[in-house]
Amino acid sequence: MTQINRQHKDRIFRLLFADEKNKANTLALYNALNHSSYTDADELEITTLEDALYIKMKNDLSFVIADRMNLYEQQSTHNPNMPLRGFLYFASLYEKYLKTNEFSILLKKHIKIPTPKYVVFYNGIDKRPAVEKLRLSDAFQIPDGSGEFEWTATVINLNHEANGDLLSRCKPLYDYTYLIGKIQLYHKTMMIEDAVDKAVDECIETDVLRDFLIAHKSEVKSMYLAEFDEAAFKKGAREEGLEEGREEGRIEGRIEGRNEHLHEQIASKIKKGKSLEVIADEVEETPDAIREIYERLSEELKK
Repeated sequence: MTQINRQHKDRIFRLLFADEKNKANTLALYNALNHSSYTDADELEITTLEDALYIKMKNDLSFVIADRMNLYEQQSTHNPNMPLRGFLYFASLYEKYLKTNEFSILLKKHIKIPTPKYVVFYNGIDKRPAVEKLRLSDAFQIPDGSGEFEWTATVINLNHEANGDLLSRCKPLYDYTYLIGKIQLYHKTMMIEDAVDKAVDECIETDVLRDFLIAHKSEVKSMYLAEFDEAAFKKGAREEGLEEGREEGRIEGRIEGRNEHLHEQIASKIKKGKSLEVIADEVEETPDAIREIYERLSEELKK
């Protein structure tokens, strides 16, 4: 079965904010969050990790500026494990920092490290508070209220009206949420691939991320579809009991999530007059594997 993330290279958020060529966007986002006014993007050092965790997901964006180690993540589904993920990411970031600066924790000298800040941007469709504080201690099997061992993820809901001021202070972030919002809106009445195409074209026409989308249109489309696959997998996994560790639920949840998007892809391509063989190649399956779906959808679309 094709992997749910199809080994996608990046996320749209990461391409927009974590690419060295877009450091001005990164700086604008930092200023908006911290009410600061830095103007020199070269003062910002991007430290984003590659393939940091076991599921081959990169952290979206990390950087150092003004002696602060910042980690920004984007999530389209609520995830209570973000504090633990952030804890693991920061451990790797600080390990890299020590090696780069040739510091040794075995020496008596007290090493100073950049102050951490961990922010998660949520832009999913579920109702969530404007700001949430997720704490590592909530995951402890034995409750510990001492505060001695803590790691906190601040989750900012980009859909919440209370965060409109933040969006107004950072145009790249506003434009990003506008694009995602349009995709989600159009997907209510059309196939996901068509929804992405329409949203991207509309944004280009209305000067929302125009230059960025013209340069990366095909990448943006494949990235969003990969994220859609991932979200579908998580939805199916929850419904089928993945969180409870049941193997049957794990398998069925993955299949349900994958098939939901696969059916949409095939139907959309049939409408465009593509053959079984061409569609199979584009969705990374064999013709025999999708033949039954292809024939059934072809008949349904003729009605």
